[in-house]
Amino acid sequence: MRNRVEAMISILSHLVSVYFEAFYHPGMNYLLRRVIEEVRGTEEIVGEILLLWTLLLKLWSQELHLGATTKNSSVSVTERKMSLEYHSDLELCSLTALSPLDGRYWAKTKDLAPYMSEFGLIRFRVLVEINWLIKLSQIPEVTEVPSFSEEAQTYLEGLVKEFSMSDASSIKDIEKVTNHDVKAVEYFLKQKCQSHPEIAKVIEFFHFSCTSEDINNLAHALMLKEALNKVLLPIMDELIEAVCVMAKENGHIPMLSRTHGQPASPTTVGKEMAIFSVRLSRERQEISQVGLLGKFAGAVGNYNAHLAAYPDINWHRIAEDFVKSLGLSFNPYVTQIESHDYMARLFHAMIRFNNILMDFNWDIWGYVSLGYFKQITKAGEIGSSTMPHKVNPIDFENSVGNLEVANGGLSCLSTKLPISRWQRDLTDSTVLRNVGVGLGHSLLAYRSALQGISKLQVNEARLSGDLDQTWEVLAEPIQTVMRRYGIPEPYEKLKELTRGRAVTKESIQEFIEGLELPEEAKSNLLKLTPHTYVGAAVELARAVDMAVGLVEFFKVLPHWVHPRIRLRQDTSELRFTSNAPRTTTTRALPNDAHSFSESSFSNEKELQAPNFFEFVTSERVKVVAMLGLALALCNADRVVMSVVIVPLSLAHGWTKSFTGVVQSAFLWGYLMSPIVGGALVDYYGGKVVMAWGVAIWSLATFLTPWAAETSLWALLATRVLLGIAEGVALPSMNNMIARWFPQTERSQAVGLAMAGFQLGNVIGLLFSPILMSHGGLFGPFVIFGLSGFLWVLVWLSATSSTPERHPQISKSELEYIQNKRKTSSIISVEKKYTAAKVIPPFRRLLSKLPTWALISANAMHSWGYFVLLSWMPIYFNTIYHVNLKHAAWFSAVPWTMMAIVGYMAGAWSDMLIRNGTSVTFTRKVMQSIGFLGPGIALLGLNAANNPSVASAWLTVAVGLKSFGHSGFLVNFQEISPKYAGVLHGISNTAGTLAAIVGTIGAGLFVELTGSFRGFLIFTAVLYLLSAIFWDIFATGEQVNFDETVS
Repeated sequence: MRNRVEAMISILSHLVSVYFEAFYHPGMNYLLRRVIEEVRGTEEIVGEILLLWTLLLKLWSQELHLGATTKNSSVSVTERKMSLEYHSDLELCSLTALSPLDGRYWAKTKDLAPYMSEFGLIRFRVLVEINWLIKLSQIPEVTEVPSFSEEAQTYLEGLVKEFSMSDASSIKDIEKVTNHDVKAVEYFLKQKCQSHPEIAKVIEFFHFSCTSEDINNLAHALMLKEALNKVLLPIMDELIEAVCVMAKENGHIPMLSRTHGQPASPTTVGKEMAIFSVRLSRERQEISQVGLLGKFAGAVGNYNAHLAAYPDINWHRIAEDFVKSLGLSFNPYVTQIESHDYMARLFHAMIRFNNILMDFNWDIWGYVSLGYFKQITKAGEIGSSTMPHKVNPIDFENSVGNLEVANGGLSCLSTKLPISRWQRDLTDSTVLRNVGVGLGHSLLAYRSALQGISKLQVNEARLSGDLDQTWEVLAEPIQTVMRRYGIPEPYEKLKELTRGRAVTKESIQEFIEGLELPEEAKSNLLKLTPHTYVGAAVELARAVDMAVGLVEFFKVLPHWVHPRIRLRQDTSELRFTSNAPRTTTTRALPNDAHSFSESSFSNEKELQAPNFFEFVTSERVKVVAMLGLALALCNADRVVMSVVIVPLSLAHGWTKSFTGVVQSAFLWGYLMSPIVGGALVDYYGGKVVMAWGVAIWSLATFLTPWAAETSLWALLATRVLLGIAEGVALPSMNNMIARWFPQTERSQAVGLAMAGFQLGNVIGLLFSPILMSHGGLFGPFVIFGLSGFLWVLVWLSATSSTPERHPQISKSELEYIQNKRKTSSIISVEKKYTAAKVIPPFRRLLSKLPTWALISANAMHSWGYFVLLSWMPIYFNTIYHVNLKHAAWFSAVPWTMMAIVGYMAGAWSDMLIRNGTSVTFTRKVMQSIGFLGPGIALLGLNAANNPSVASAWLTVAVGLKSFGHSGFLVNFQEISPKYAGVLHGISNTAGTLAAIVGTIGAGLFVELTGSFRGFLIFTAVLYLLSAIFWDIFATGEQVNFDETVS
């Protein structure tokens, strides 16, 4: 006990000496270090020491407070001395950070840290290195790196998924030795993998043939991609939406405009806000369309090392596939570095967005100064340290300040980065580490503006008071009306009345009363007040949602007209190399709203599937409902001519063969559009291309009556235009469904959309005769054309291109879609094409029999579909002398059945595959039913002796035909994920040619023979031959189209 007391007294004496030594020292860390040093080795009495330390701290704080009031000059010297000692050992924290982004504003900017920090850069370097090793394992010629086992690949993927701050610190420790940041990553990965028996054999293939810039340029592009998609673009959308809400809520509130700071014609608060929302939306669209480029071509951009090691490998194609697998666009022409031109484009676009926001901030600041807006205050907030009444617009001022700092940094980056001495110098490396500064200050500015907007409250009393004092603004409408009615010198007379004088309501009305104007014009002028003289401002503010939607819509037009194609960045997903042995197949991981550290390779736990009510009320079902309506209009617009053609041909004396030419003119246009339509969808997205398509085909439908009255050539031209525009419908539908629906619901979604497609036939066939009876021969064209324009307006205002951009989608629905998309395979509509894409290997594609099975199936499917669609009303009218209205009814019933049976066939085929039936067998069974069923039914149609029986056989033919939707129509992706889009385009072109031949041929055949019987038998035989060809050569397995053709 005595020894224990002596030890405590000894320690206490040391602590007291330390205390007096540090008495005038402002730093508690210094005192704490000294105490720790004094008590080392006395762990057995830690509890007593901690108790003494607590007491000393209390005493220290009291004495320090007293010392602050009694300091003398000698104390100041001591303080300065000890302050220098303290500052030399500062820890990084919010109080010591050099940048306010990492200090004062950290809470508002930390969302960017996982992507734009040194940690983010290192992590993306690790990601690139690992994916390159996996890519090497999939190249058949690189036999030294065998395909990895599932366990080995999971281990590699885990290095990225579980990458931690500790891992980053380890890499930095290695860098202290190597003095090379990228080489440190390589050594780190080798250390991590040397204990894995399979990967250890190939660890020297880490960083194979790479220069540091191969790794760095992809890492920087991925950093920007993630920061934009997960942080900046969403808050830009939030900001635009907030300004839109201001516009809509205040669209009716009149406000005095000011030009040159002086009172001008009135407007409304909402209209002024609408201007900014549209301007911001334009630049936001520009930012999202900048293609993020990547290179992977070795030390000087020529694949020198690659070809030295493996001269027979097409390294250009390998590099392109690899870069694109990361969700980036490939830059084939580079030096050692990627030239950073895309960064300059991106940062310039951001500067424009920031400048518009700065303009908005200053306008709001001015309106607050005028009293037009009040600011909602919070208890305890202080506006001025000396003037208690003030509530300053600090949020908008902070936003402006940060925008100016951001633009300075972004301008420097966009000016410097495209410039490099010869192949490369290190100035870009230093500068690139500051990208996060410009983005961080932009983010801070956006959040400050949002916070300021949330506090604003319109001061209608002040607005009204200003308007009541400025009756002189009515001089503009008065002198304009005076000009209309020929009153001389109107401007001069109003100038004399208003300039330099106090203008009142009475003086204005007295002036109007003295004018020689028609009574109605004078009455209208007398009704005007500064409150009501706002022109179309109210309507413009109310339509702001549509205006913002049309920004994206009209952005497409310049790229169609201009011969150069913009490189498009895939902003929806990040791709990582898959475990497929020795192929270039990739699997897509979504670029969702969660942090990258949790989304790279993870198989997150399954979210609970929505119940029926949640599903039918979800936003994605609304999207597919709109798609179904569009496809219904698509088919209705094309089938109208099948009904109208009967009286139209009689009126003009057309032969059956020429009637077939008019019917097939639609297909001439449709022949041009499948491949082009698919490419447009890949570049601009399904939402925009579908809007353009519906708008153009609705215009063509609307103009058809006038074209028919003008000339045959004009009529044929509108039919061709209709075909061209409708060619984008199915690619757009597939694109939207791929982005809005998880893999587990896509079959249902396609079934619902295609049900609308088939019901369009019913709508066109049933309603055309009714509309003709009320609106004349061309009534259906006008009504369906106008319906299409209405659909476009609703589509643009109510939908978004992806669920991530939809303002009304619930968090649970968004998470469900994103979670389910993570396990989906690539489908053709999700592949992004760029201007640098190589020409598909058409010769190799056409050298495989499964390709010809698809071509023949599509050709036969289109032959039967368009022949039945175009000629059935004429068939019932000619064979059974059924009037046009009843003929339409007989023709409509089969298409209703096709919509129902098609959905059931899809569900059945999915069930077969889930239960273990091979994909090949399932596709052959579905397509065989889709061919043999209609063939037999057409023979039955020939034997029918009354319209009811004929309609029954026709219903069977069309209904069974829909089994083909679960046969050839889903087979493209199965045999070649890489070339699925090209294969679909080739087969669609063949199908359109077959449809043209079948439609014209039917007319010629009937004209020559006077009967449909022989043509129906011929079509049945074609169905049989097509079924045989399909069953022999079709497959559900992947076909290698990359092997050389001898």
